[in-house]
Amino acid sequence: MTEHPTAMWTAQHLRDAFPWDEGPRYLVRDRDTAFNTCAVMTAAMGIQEIVTAARSPWQNAHAERLIGSIRRECLDHIIVWNARGLRCVLNAYVEYHQRSRTHLSLNKDSPIARPIAPPSKGHVVSVPQVSGLHHRYAAAPRSTTLPSLASSAANSRSRPRAISVELAFEMLEGHLISAPAALRCDRMVQKAAVQLQTDWADRLFNGDTS
Repeated sequence: MTEHPTAMWTAQHLRDAFPWDEGPRYLVRDRDTAFNTCAVMTAAMGIQEIVTAARSPWQNAHAERLIGSIRRECLDHIIVWNARGLRCVLNAYVEYHQRSRTHLSLNKDSPIARPIAPPSKGHVVSVPQVSGLHHRYAAAPRSTTLPSLASSAANSRSRPRAISVELAFEMLEGHLISAPAALRCDRMVQKAAVQLQTDWADRLFNGDTS
């Protein structure tokens, strides 16, 4: 990640992304000057460049749609303080996009398929994701409850950084639903909250309510 992508920086990342024997057949790109030095390298790697027309983002629809979704559904609603915070937010959004967000082209399923939860499975519960900016809904037995602060406090002596874990549980339960507020929290707390949220969702949707 960089604030000023140069031609040299772009070429190096292209080398890192596609080793010499694993490159794709085509590279669809726009007319940004950051690609100026890539022509010789892509030819040596056996990659054919396809340059889109000027001011025609529809010619690279998949990439433009993903960028637009990230902007509309995530970055337009939060305040990003630095690159580290941006990485944390984007990691959480990618997790939500791949595992929870419904897509019409996938018959309202997510890229990583979600199991169908019929009403007979239980009541509907909401699992906050992306620091409460989005939610995932599913059916769960009525006896199921989200992890409580009391249970985390009870184990505080046997677990290091117990206070941070308690704050993470608060984020999980929706107490810190403001994305800007979440960004002001300790970065370790954000990482713990995302992991707890993911683990809990996986157990819930797999039928494990222990």
